[in-house]
Amino acid sequence: DKLRETCREATERCLAHLCESHEAYPMPLGVPPVPTSTNTTKISMKQAFAANCPACGALDKPEAGVRGIALSVGLKKNPEFWTKMATLQAKSTNNEERDQLLYALGGHQDKTTLEQWVATCLDGSLPSQEWGTLFAGLSSNNFHDGLAWDLLVKHWDVVYREWGQSQFRMKGIVSDAMSACKDPSVAKKFFEDHPCDVAKLTIRQQLESMTANKQLEEASSAAEGCAQQLLTEF
Repeated sequence: DKLRETCREATERCLAHLCESHEAYPMPLGVPPVPTSTNTTKISMKQAFAANCPACGALDKPEAGVRGIALSVGLKKNPEFWTKMATLQAKSTNNEERDQLLYALGGHQDKTTLEQWVATCLDGSLPSQEWGTLFAGLSSNNFHDGLAWDLLVKHWDVVYREWGQSQFRMKGIVSDAMSACKDPSVAKKFFEDHPCDVAKLTIRQQLESMTANKQLEEASSAAEGCAQQLLTEF
């Protein structure tokens, strides 16, 4: 119940942030406060502001500190927000807001839309300084495993040409993309064919981590198989 309520509020906050003429109205006087487990009372956000913005009907806009979470959760629960969110990200001049929107956009459900959008971003519509946030958002996508890795491989020439000599930028992009790759042998083969000296240490560390994780998963699966066999025999 608490998770569903959090998702509902995130949706309303996301909707409020995307509303171009948002205006929250105070709740009418006399609204009773919410009782708590300690028999005290408190004023909740839903009591402080009515969900009756004349344009979108949502709560107040999220504060900067929780805006990123509200946008990410709101979009995952409401994929129809994506187009408006992408438009807002493109025209925003606030760096923090741009990063939060960009990260959230990478978690979209529609794979085809994401692939086309990323191609456009890397073709010049998104400043190259923000490509790290772009791949960080893609690596957090819960709908499409390996998407960040697949798109880095697909657009490697463009990314490498732009940041192949920058250790700071490149190692962040590589690290996020590799975190979405499940097969260390695939990543190892790619970087053997496409060496990246500035991210060499990051690549080695990620490969070691990927190998350890795969071994752990295999051991866990084997143990589970043995347990199931024992249960069957006895």
